[in-house]
Amino acid sequence: MEYIFYSFLASLSLFFLYKTDVLVEYIRLFRLNKLFLVDKYDDHLIKFPANSYWDFLLFEYNNFFTKLLSCPVCFGFWINIGLYYMYKDLTMLVLNIWMTYFLYFLLCMLYNKSHE
Repeated sequence: MEYIFYSFLASLSLFFLYKTDVLVEYIRLFRLNKLFLVDKYDDHLIKFPANSYWDFLLFEYNNFFTKLLSCPVCFGFWINIGLYYMYKDLTMLVLNIWMTYFLYFLLCMLYNKSHE
């Protein structure tokens, strides 16, 4: 049962990071604007209103690390690798990765249906 919780936790974190502005809002709340370039992101939104924070990072700093962070599938994989060290079971790693992606894409599908 604990493994299912980790899948839900990983998929929800991916959903909130990539489909909402939670990260940017918390950065503003804790006044870390300059460290995470949120002020520059706000200026970028004026020119490109459909872009997300991750698109902005790719546009400004196109390197391997920003590509890795801006890809929910890649980041989800590494989250699950990190969780693997908690339970050290390869079968559960594969199931956890599958369930995380399934739940994430299900949440994205429901989110897109509700915003049509």
